[in-house]
Parts: sequence; C-alpha cells; structure tokens
Amino acid sequence: MGKLTWYGNSLSSKEITSNLEKANARMIALQQANEIETLNNKRKSTYLVILVVISFVIVLIVFLLVKQNKLKQSSNQKLETQNKIIFEKKHEIEQSIVYAKGIQTSFLPEKELLDIFLPRNFIFYEPKDIVSGDFYWFETSSNKEQILIACADSTGHGVPGALMSMVGINFLQQNVDRDKLDSPSTILKRLNNSVKNALKQNDIQSKQRDGMDVALALIDFTTNKLVFAGANRPLYIIRNHQLIELKATKHAIGGYTKNDQAFSDNEFQLEANDMLVLTTDGYADQFGGDDGKKLMTKKLKEYLVQISTLSCEDQFFQIKKAFTEWKGSYEQVDDVCLIG
Repeated sequence: MGKLTWYGNSLSSKEITSNLEKANARMIALQQANEIETLNNKRKSTYLVILVVISFVIVLIVFLLVKQNKLKQSSNQKLETQNKIIFEKKHEIEQSIVYAKGIQTSFLPEKELLDIFLPRNFIFYEPKDIVSGDFYWFETSSNKEQILIACADSTGHGVPGALMSMVGINFLQQNVDRDKLDSPSTILKRLNNSVKNALKQNDIQSKQRDGMDVALALIDFTTNKLVFAGANRPLYIIRNHQLIELKATKHAIGGYTKNDQAFSDNEFQLEANDMLVLTTDGYADQFGGDDGKKLMTKKLKEYLVQISTLSCEDQFFQIKKAFTEWKGSYEQVDDVCLIG
C-alpha cells in the first residue's frame, strides 16, 4: 500500500508530516501571538492603573496644596490681625512706660541743685528698660553745711524696679531730719524698717521679698569729714592714683534682712582732690568685650583710677564711652547708676 485516500484526495506520508508541522508551527505562532497580545494587554492595563494612580496622586497633591494655601492665607490673615493687636498693645505699653519715666524722673533730685553744693560731680545714669530700679538721691541740712548722697539698686529693673525705686526715694526723704542730718547707718536702719513694713515683709507667709542695696554718704563741709554706711554697696575714694574702698554691711534693705539689723558707719577725713564714687552693680556686671564676659568690679576700679585726674565732665564722657564700647552689640543686662 503506497497511497492513502482522504476524502477523495491522495497524500503522501511526507506531505502529511509537512502539513502537520506547518499546522503546529501556525498553532505555536498563534499561541505566541496570543501570549504577546495578552502580555501587551496586561502592560496596557498596568500602565493604565499606574496612570490613574499618578493622576489621583497629582489631583490629591493639588487639592492638598490648594487647601494648605487657603489655610495659610487664613492663618496669615489671623497672624496679621494678631500682630496688629500685639503691635498696638506694645505701643500702648511703651507709651505708658515712657509716661512712667516722666513720673519717676520727677522723683529724682535735680542735678543742678547738686552742682550748687558739689560743683565737681557727674552722674552716669543708664536705665535698662526706659524706667529704672537704680536711683540716686541727695539731701542737704537746713544750714547747708552737710549733704547726704545715696546711690541705690532696687530689686529687679523695668517697671517693678521703678516702683521699688520710688518707694526707696520716698522713705529716704521721710526718714531724714533736715535740721540735723543723722548718721547714714541710722538712716539705713530706718529705711530697712520702712520698706519691710510697707511691703508687709514681717509676715512669715509673705512672698514679697523685694528690697534694695544702698550706698549712703554724709559729707560735712565744715570739717571735710565723710561718714559712709552701705547696704551691700561700698564706696570708693580715689586719692593720688590709689583707690580706697569703704566696705558695706553685708545686708540689703528689706527682703530677708531682719528688722533690727544694724548698719556700720565708716568715718573718713577727706582731702582736696579726693574723688568719691558710689555705684550700683550694673556697670561691672555688663557683658561685652571680645569674649562676651562681665566687665567685673576689678576692671571698673582700675578704670576709675586711670581717669581720676580728668575733670568730672571728662570722666563722665570717658565712663559712658567705655561702657558703650564694652557692651558693643550685647544687650544691657541691668540698670546702671554711677555717681562721682
């Protein structure tokens, strides 16, 4: 049998095999084409999903940015409103403090009066915040033969310090008998009692412990005798390029100081051209210089000796200049009062 009959057609075995191989090849090609199309469809679907996700994310980001921008605009408007209110309040407070400065200044004695009794003098007075906790005060005896001079540093600075300074000035004035000026130690003892009573510091439960440090000097023009008493603040006498320090009692006025606290008098015989300096701690405590450190009392003493041969006017300008240059860009840390 060399031939097969298939629906009336005769095919050889080779032809059949060839046809089968071609059919298989077409099937494989079709299968591959289907797989490729399926893969392409999957890729298209993946790309579509990615595109949708990216579009959603972009829309979400745009939405959030728009919302954030609206919130920011709203916040900016609120902030501008708040800043305006703060600025107005700040301006009102500053105006009030400036007005308070006028009141405080009226409590300070007029320097022109001091010039009459001590023509060679200077006062370097530099509040930290417009008004000051530091203050100076003087009073003469009725016969003009004696003068009391005080340089004081109240607790705190700014408005609280200014209130304390007015309390101190008021009580100093009340506790001085102009007919015959008492010793500085007696006046400081009275001042301590007055402050403690006024601020109710005798009550154990009282939390009000403010007070002040005071340097108080009495000069008798007839005898050239100096009597000094200090509450935590000394007095410097510069004579022939040498500095002599009269020590203070290590207790403040008011605060935790006991009611019957005694203060010591230091007597000193003055000579021509002696320079007396009373100061609060604000000058020496100022940060500045190249290293941002405190000036310190030692450096202040050295500088006072260095400029002591100058006129009082020149000493004032040198002291002011030195303080400004030392402070530089640093903030002033405390009120300053220095009397020469």
